[in-house]
Amino acid sequence: MKTLFLVLTICVFSFTQAQETTLKWHTDFEKAKKVAKTEDKPILMYFTGSDWCGPCKMLKRDFFNSDKFAEKAEKLVLVVVDIPRRRDMLTPEQRQKNMKLMGEYNKRGLFPTVLQLDAKGKVKNSINSYSGSPELYFDFVDKML
Repeated sequence: MKTLFLVLTICVFSFTQAQETTLKWHTDFEKAKKVAKTEDKPILMYFTGSDWCGPCKMLKRDFFNSDKFAEKAEKLVLVVVDIPRRRDMLTPEQRQKNMKLMGEYNKRGLFPTVLQLDAKGKVKNSINSYSGSPELYFDFVDKML
C-alpha cells in the first residue's frame, strides 16, 4: 500500500512539474510585444513576488499551473514580472527591467497583479489580489480570448 501511494505521489508531482514547464513565459517585454504582434495574440502580464508573496504562490498553484489555464495560454503571450526579495534570483539587468515595468504598469505595487494588454502594450483590464478561488481569474482570461 505504501509503495502504491509513493508511486502515485511521484506521478502527480511529475505531472505538475511537467505542466509548469509547458508554459512559455517571457521576461523581456519588448520581445513579448513583437511576438504578440506577429502572432496576433493579446498579452497577459503577471506581477509576482515569487519568493515572498503568499497569494502569488497560491495563484500560481491554483491557476497558472492548471490544465485549464494551459489550454487558454496557447492563445496568449505570457509575460512574468517577478519582484523577488532575494537578490540572487534575478540578474541586476532583469531586476532593473522589472522595476521599470512596475513603475509603468503596477504603480500601486499590488501583488499578485495580472494585466490584459494589447500587442502595443496598452492596458485593457487588470485584476489583483487572490483569495483562493481561481474562477475570477479564468473569467478574466476568457474575456481576453
